[in-house]
Amino acid sequence: MSFARPSRRPPGEAARRTEGVAPVAGGERVRTGPVRRLFSVAEVARVTGGQIERLDPAPDGGRDRTPDPAEVFLTGVEVDSRLIRQGDLFCALPGERVDGHDFVGRAFAAGALAALVSREPVLACDGRGAVGGGSGSLSGRFLVRVPESLEALGRLAAWHRRRFDLPVVGVTGSVGKTTTKDLIASTLRRRFRVLATPGNLNTDIGLPLTLFELGPEHEVACLEMGMRGPGEIERLAAIARPSVGVLTIVGPVHIELLGSVEAIARAKEELLWSLPSSGTAVLNADDERVAAMARTHRERLARVLTYGLERPADVSARSIDHEGEEGTRFEVVLAGRARELAGASGIGWFRVPLAGRHSVSNALAAVAVGLLFGMDPEDIRSGLARAEVSAMRQEVFDVGGVRVVNDAYNASPPSMAAAVALLVELRRKRGGKAVAVLGDMLELGDHSEPAHRGVGRTVAAAGIDHLVAVGPQAAAIAEEARKAGLGPGRVAWFADVPEAAEEVLRLAGPGDTVLVKASRGLRLERLVERVLAGLRERGGGGGTAEEGCLCR
Repeated sequence: MSFARPSRRPPGEAARRTEGVAPVAGGERVRTGPVRRLFSVAEVARVTGGQIERLDPAPDGGRDRTPDPAEVFLTGVEVDSRLIRQGDLFCALPGERVDGHDFVGRAFAAGALAALVSREPVLACDGRGAVGGGSGSLSGRFLVRVPESLEALGRLAAWHRRRFDLPVVGVTGSVGKTTTKDLIASTLRRRFRVLATPGNLNTDIGLPLTLFELGPEHEVACLEMGMRGPGEIERLAAIARPSVGVLTIVGPVHIELLGSVEAIARAKEELLWSLPSSGTAVLNADDERVAAMARTHRERLARVLTYGLERPADVSARSIDHEGEEGTRFEVVLAGRARELAGASGIGWFRVPLAGRHSVSNALAAVAVGLLFGMDPEDIRSGLARAEVSAMRQEVFDVGGVRVVNDAYNASPPSMAAAVALLVELRRKRGGKAVAVLGDMLELGDHSEPAHRGVGRTVAAAGIDHLVAVGPQAAAIAEEARKAGLGPGRVAWFADVPEAAEEVLRLAGPGDTVLVKASRGLRLERLVERVLAGLRERGGGGGTAEEGCLCR
């Protein structure tokens, strides 16, 4: 199987560039750039099985003024009425806090031409008057009524995906999937035109929204797939139809929802079972559960490539050199199927602009995918060296001589251990004190207390200079670190962010390194902002503080 220069089949409707979507930090979306002519209102109804309702139809004798839904073309799909652009389809989704059906009127006022709805929508626009209040204000607008709008969104995205003949790389795992996706996309972009998941839009909402950006110019798609329960990745894969599946690590993330790590492994493996027999799996050999999947799927799939640092693998690394703010250098060694693809057992030195052994492991997955797509090692090397990762994943700032590492997007026991190891390595390279700011790890259920205590023991064993624990569950980290030998005055616990930030500012001085890590729900980026602001003030109102994001 070869993926070099894949063929593309454009949709039956001619693509027309107009305005579009660009991602911002944290997986949110801002409508700023070009979008395209996607499909007609009639096609939306046909694909979703919906019923079309014209709004404000022309009176009898004026049918010529009522647009034909087969001739009304939509230029984008949006689920947030605040991001609507002219010509969009608004998909009204029910939510825990808000219901999109309450904002259909706002979406029409902002320029949407049609709305996908599963209950009676609100057509008034609060604060701006009723949308239907003015003459003809709903003329040319449509509702497409469906039983379940989220399911209809997935159906529409799956249909749009099938209009293009191109390989799709699906990436999942308990830890590292977003960074791995970013590294793979950066690598492939050295040779192909790539559509990639912005940030971590990896859900049954985010993945369809990403796929609606797919156009005839794209040659490869690299899509992240997340899950919070069994069957979710299977559903995402049915929409995206991946031909390559990358699985990083299986760990106790969302274990509160699935009950056991074994259940999590089965849920992640749904990506591999979704691959066609001509597909390829790229698997982390260092994770015993993922390595077992390699044995299971070798007979079924055309190719299985493994990567890793600790166990024998098709793609591995040696001579790892941590370069601090410059990232990490390593030599790639190939064996088995990877050596066959490259025609050599060694392809030289590579550098990834991220710190830590776990970053090298993620980069090896990108090397494996690059080789699979027939890329020259030099192009793979260049793609990794230029990689940019999503926000709050090893963002490194130097302010007033203090290095602050913002890795606060999410946390689990494996990623906490990797973060502590990274902090130790940065201290070794730079000197100064190592200050670990660690917050709650969420969705661990009955495993929560032992998992947090395990992190405390890891911190103590690593010899971190100071631990600042934040959040109710992180109290167990602090308590266990003290028990494990982290001495008096070196451990502090705080319930909330402001006091914790003050403690960090008290502890950290020029030459020191501060690492911040917690689950997303704790929003420890607020602490990072407070610490950076305090360091700027310390440096003289911010004017003299040297600052920069060094590792992205």
